[in-house]
Amino acid sequence: MGGKAWAYLQPDHLVECDETQEQAGKNMEREIAPRITADPGKCGGRPCVRGMRIRVTDVIDLMAHGLSVSEVLEELPDLEPEDVTACLKFASSELAKLEKVVITDTALLSEAALSDWLRPEEEEAWAYLQPDR
Repeated sequence: MGGKAWAYLQPDHLVECDETQEQAGKNMEREIAPRITADPGKCGGRPCVRGMRIRVTDVIDLMAHGLSVSEVLEELPDLEPEDVTACLKFASSELAKLEKVVITDTALLSEAALSDWLRPEEEEAWAYLQPDR
């Protein structure tokens, strides 16, 4: 196949490629953390391990269900021990980012808006989490 085989959108413009879609798809893979990649053409763009179709959430879910690192490696033989560590570090980093957003957003909510937003069973839990005034 020659010529401009396809085009794809970047956030601010359309990019024409001189590659086939398969070749260009490989070029769209990017490393978002050590050993963790994202590619819109694989697993819906979700974070994966080293470009494989093994999602970070797959590894985390196995560990959350009680598998040890060695059991995860048996279950997913293409992984290396460093991949499991990278998944845990990535998940921790993403959780820390989410916590910052939640704290910031929560601080912006007024108590009146918050009480309208929470279900009655959540209000008691929310009150428990608040520092004494």
